[in-house]
Order: sequence, then structure tokens, then C-alpha cells
Amino acid sequence: TTLPTDGTTILKNSTDNGKTITVTKDSVNSNPITINVAKRTVLIERDGSDAIQKTYDGTPAVGQTITLKVADSQTGYDGVYGDDITGVTAPTYIYSSKDAQNNIALTGTPTLVGSNLVEYNPTYPTLTGNISKKSVTLTPVITEDIYENKFATDDKVITKTSATVANGITQSGIVSGEEGNFTFAYTVTVPKADLASAATKSYAPTNTSENGTGKDNYTFTWNNASVEIKTNAATSMAVTTDPTDISNQKYYGDSIS
Repeated sequence: TTLPTDGTTILKNSTDNGKTITVTKDSVNSNPITINVAKRTVLIERDGSDAIQKTYDGTPAVGQTITLKVADSQTGYDGVYGDDITGVTAPTYIYSSKDAQNNIALTGTPTLVGSNLVEYNPTYPTLTGNISKKSVTLTPVITEDIYENKFATDDKVITKTSATVANGITQSGIVSGEEGNFTFAYTVTVPKADLASAATKSYAPTNTSENGTGKDNYTFTWNNASVEIKTNAATSMAVTTDPTDISNQKYYGDSIS
């Protein structure tokens, strides 16, 4: 097969697309012929099958190495001519959203490695990944003074409607810098029977809730609250005088010494 020329240069590249040539035979010139030189199509695929995933960390970074290669099967594509393409450089992919969800599109532009790359029209894989929710544990902090009361007729109920990490809650697991995004609500109930004596006891919070921007990026688990029931000085006061002892009884008009 003889490649067409413009008289001096062989026309074989996609940049020659649309040029015209004239074929001469036996001193007879043909009508102008427009040549069509298209770029070669080539399929690029991911080199690996492990799941692309991470736990929420507040950033869109993928956090794992992703490699690409020329696809083993080029069915429906032109493929690589000779050894033009020697590799594919994957970008540093990022998630298109930093929030916890599934099937998030990854963004990034790969590049081909080799020669005559301008002559190729690559199709790169569409990649997606998952960001799972981050686990957080919350512990109510009870700072209210609670005293023993042997005659209590009602439970002691402590309710917080807008506790924060700085006031009323300790936490483990929230991404640094996001602690201030949230408020929390809970109720801690000390049964009246427990108020009869001083002790430190543990109670499971009820009516718990979490509010704030980004809360759906977390799963929250609540720990029990530690409550100190303090000794009541008034109820522990000792009586030092026997009321039946009248040996020191004073009467109206007596002097007091």
C-alpha cells in the first residue's frame, strides 16, 4: 500500500485530515480527492478491581492509589498502533463530593505516555467510589449538683436541649474542626430510690438527638452518663443533746452562764 503524499510529504497523520490530493497515472490527473485521516480510538481501563472507598474524613481526597492501563480488549476501538502508547498516568483522583454516600463520581484527567499521542482519542474509565459514615461516641456530662434525699418523692430528671462539645457533651470521632457544627439533646433520669444515699451511678440517656450541618456523615452512639449523688450535709448532721436530759433545764428568770 502506497501512502498518499502532497507531492513531498506523506499524508498519514490526523492533522492531514481534509487535505486534497491528485492521483496521476499515464500523465492523466484525477479529480481532487479529499483524504480522511482519523485519530485512533483506544480504550483505557482501571488496573485493579478493589473497591474504591473510605470513611468520611471531611475531605474529597480518595486516599488510595488508582492505576490505569490500556484495556486488554479493544473490541469496538482501533487500539494502539505499534508501541506508540507505553503507559497511562493516573491523576490524583478526588471525590466530586466529600460527604458520606455511595457511587460518588471521581474526577481527574489521566494522561497517555508514549509517542504520537496526538494521533489518539482515548476513552477513559468512569470511576466511582463510596464514602462511609464515621462512627462517633457521645457521653453526657452532668455538672448539676445532685444531693441525696431519703424522702424524695420524684425522680430527678436532667434535660439538655442544646448541649455542645464545649458544654454538656464529650465526644470521640468527630472530624477535627467540625465539633462546633453540632448541638445535642438528651435526658438523664435518676430514679428517686437512688436518691436515698450518696453514690456515683451510671444512667443511659434517653430522648437523644443530634443536630447540625453534616450530621449525616456520622453514626452516633451514646454512652451512659455518670451522675454523682452527693452527701447532703443537712441530713447527716448528728444530734449531740439528749432531749430527755433535763439536768441543765433553765427556767424563766434563771441566769444563763
